[in-house]
Amino acid sequence: WSSDVCSSDLATLSSALSSAADEGLITRNHATRLKIARDVRPHTPELLDPREVLTLLNLQSESQTCEVLKLLAVLPLRLNEGRGLQITDLSADFTRVRISEAASRDIRPMRKALKTVKGVRTIGLPQPAIEIVQKALKRHADERLTSPWLFDRGDGQPPTVGEIQHYFARLKKRTGLPKRFRIH
Repeated sequence: WSSDVCSSDLATLSSALSSAADEGLITRNHATRLKIARDVRPHTPELLDPREVLTLLNLQSESQTCEVLKLLAVLPLRLNEGRGLQITDLSADFTRVRISEAASRDIRPMRKALKTVKGVRTIGLPQPAIEIVQKALKRHADERLTSPWLFDRGDGQPPTVGEIQHYFARLKKRTGLPKRFRIH
């Protein structure tokens, strides 16, 4: 290894080799023995205040994709947890949501268990999230949607990961947000 290999490159390589070993493509990951030095220039990510993101999203035209992003702005959910919410995940009074499964990344997603038991949780919904959920439920009733997905696009499916990522990329371009910002 040359000295110009940065620690993040080495960590990425080690992760890729670990995945290859897990899948049986190689017998073992020899990179696990390598010491990964601390970054000499640690990077502190810039964050946007969730209220700012929500305000920005409220100025956009309505869509199920936008509604998923709004919910992700105010709740600690992963992308596939948010887009994969089903009506039955909500408490009877719509003030809590139980996260035990997420949508698969497929075009026609299925629900799948979370990777870890620690990921299963119940989250209290703040007022902005309650409003987003109520709007989605009203749309279900108004359009007589039979799909279990909370953010049904109208075809019985939630927005795809690609739709959400493309929407967010266009939003950044339109609003002047830095390109480096991402959904997290």
